[in-house]
Amino acid sequence: MNRMSNIIPGIFRKTLKDVQVNGYTIPAGWLVMISPMAIHLNPTLFDDPLKFNPWRWMDQDRTKIVTQNRNFMPFGGGIRLCAGADYSKLVISLFLHVLVTKYRWIEIKGGEVVRFAEMAIPQDYHIKLVPRIK
Repeated sequence: MNRMSNIIPGIFRKTLKDVQVNGYTIPAGWLVMISPMAIHLNPTLFDDPLKFNPWRWMDQDRTKIVTQNRNFMPFGGGIRLCAGADYSKLVISLFLHVLVTKYRWIEIKGGEVVRFAEMAIPQDYHIKLVPRIK
């Protein structure tokens, strides 16, 4: 889910020296905003970026994995990486495991997705969780 949307619309960084990007110069001292969602949904970095595919990280092409990992930034990056990143990954993994192994859900209504700097579901998304019976 963090690749499809992000809790913040942008990550700000200040350039320490002149930087060349695609033929443009970003002067030292300028503030640059990075949009994680724009990167996460870029089809040149992620094949079929809107498709839910948790196995995309298991690709056998090592170069592709390195590129995807380098461009996946749900918790920021560099020296300002979120201090709780590893804890958050553990908690969401446990939550999702329990959700998909112990429950199933039934769609009731809603769920239309609108994308801008972050993802929103303006009409709400109503579901009913039902315990799985073994």
